[in-house]
Amino acid sequence: MIHKVMCAVVLSYICVASMGSVASTATAHTVVDYYRQLPATAFGGARYSIRQKKNYWVTTSMADFEIGITVDIPNGYLRIHDEGTGGADLTHELAVFKRADGSTVVALSVIDLLASPKMHVTRFFDPGKLWKDVSASVLPKLDPYDLPGSRCIIKQVEAVSAIMRAKGKGALSIAYALPRNGTTVYAGVFVPAVSSLLSVDALVDEEKTSIDEFIDCIGDVRVPLLWDRAKGMFSIGRPVRVKDR
Repeated sequence: MIHKVMCAVVLSYICVASMGSVASTATAHTVVDYYRQLPATAFGGARYSIRQKKNYWVTTSMADFEIGITVDIPNGYLRIHDEGTGGADLTHELAVFKRADGSTVVALSVIDLLASPKMHVTRFFDPGKLWKDVSASVLPKLDPYDLPGSRCIIKQVEAVSAIMRAKGKGALSIAYALPRNGTTVYAGVFVPAVSSLLSVDALVDEEKTSIDEFIDCIGDVRVPLLWDRAKGMFSIGRPVRVKDR
């Protein structure tokens, strides 16, 4: 009888230990896990199937050939840049941000230069809340009117916004560059959507001048968004100008 009880206790211990191991594995997520677990609706289209080959990662491009991708598991960063056949690009970029309490916010950017109008959409999700979109609660309110430096005036922003609407190119929007290193996100106007206006045949010279002046004035302005681990949200830093735009 004692022998049976001891066996039962030992078996129970093994089961509990095994369940604990499974649970800890299930909660140990990498940036690859997050990419695979994001809701399909987050991508606005197809999700890439990514796989590891030895010590690097690959996927299949839109043109149906294998391409290398960036997977930085220690830094919680993933980037897929698909040039297809060379006509235009589609990029998926994902970055992981940790809160002080250990919970996670996952940012996904989809940059689609195939679309008309071209688009750059960044959203922030909480995997601990069934992938709820928490963009509104973690991002400060920011629009193109917050970006101009001393050389820019609101009139230019309004002029380009009006041209985009009139030509069916959508609205002037903010693009977010996710970090591979650190936790600072850089926000700026989505320049490809603006520069694509220059290929519209129906533009008059005054409109072309407005677009050129706008890009020269605001195209290289970036606003750093600083991650606050304790609050689990970003704050606005001092705007900077960058050479690469």
